[in-house]
Amino acid sequence: MSHNGGHVVKKILIADFEEKTLASLSYALQNNEVEITTCNDFEQAADALVTNCYDLFITDIGMQGARVFKSLELLGFIKRHFCTEVIVISGYNWRESEKELCRLNGLYFLNEPLDIKEVLKICEGIKIPIKNKKMSP
Repeated sequence: MSHNGGHVVKKILIADFEEKTLASLSYALQNNEVEITTCNDFEQAADALVTNCYDLFITDIGMQGARVFKSLELLGFIKRHFCTEVIVISGYNWRESEKELCRLNGLYFLNEPLDIKEVLKICEGIKIPIKNKKMSP
């Protein structure tokens, strides 16, 4: 476990095939109490998950190349065994059945285009320190 001046450093893994999303999330979440790892394909993310313990995994479900239900079930498995919390990002509108599957698996879900404020709100709720409480509009 990483420490920084007596504080435990929270570890976040971000997986998205869009560099812009990786960069904006990394920038918004980075501070001296958070360690960010980014990857742009699911194989890299899987390797990272089995070699490290993360407090939060943020992933775009579209990059996994699997049907949504199977991916959500896989992400539920990942949450239970490899990391504490999972935020799922999707570029299409969630159906009620998929939202329910997210809830059953304890996953947070967000639509694209991603609103960074929503991510920061979730981070605050799950006790991951954020750089600044106020985001400019």
